[in-house]
Amino acid sequence: MKKGIISLFLLFCACSFLTAQETIQGFIFPEDGSVIWQHEFTTQQSMNELFNSLIENRIVTDYEIIENRFSGVLPQVAANYALAGFKKSKTPNFILAYDCTANVLIQYKPGRYRVTLHRIRLINNGSDFSFTNPVNLLEDFVLNKNGVSKTFQKSGATILNTTFIDYFSNINLFNDEW
Repeated sequence: MKKGIISLFLLFCACSFLTAQETIQGFIFPEDGSVIWQHEFTTQQSMNELFNSLIENRIVTDYEIIENRFSGVLPQVAANYALAGFKKSKTPNFILAYDCTANVLIQYKPGRYRVTLHRIRLINNGSDFSFTNPVNLLEDFVLNKNGVSKTFQKSGATILNTTFIDYFSNINLFNDEW
């Protein structure tokens, strides 16, 4: 009886492990083959102040506000490898050759907001002529037949995570007194 319970428990753990989503540095890899980035921030701003700051600072463009959710498009952002503590020589070529854009969803609760990036697209910035496609999805560089590439795990995830956190945490209110 004891062997049966242990076997059943091990089978349950194995099945749970196989169906769990992998997460690396804020990047989530659902089973549909997409790549999503998500991070939660704290804020002292009200929902209206936060959303107005996003609009006024052009953090998100082509936006729509529905209740406590703000959705739009991330304008083209260059990855900041130096901020993440990497040298240019240790940065993956696709990060140097492309800037990022994505669909953005920002959900607000008092004192915090969560940013989710879907369909992260890489736009060729013209710095490396060996990359000829004008636009690629991030998953084209991150996922391979074995799952998440080692290059992305070593440095790419850290660089992009640091870039996105810095981008969405520096949301300042405009001063109306001038």
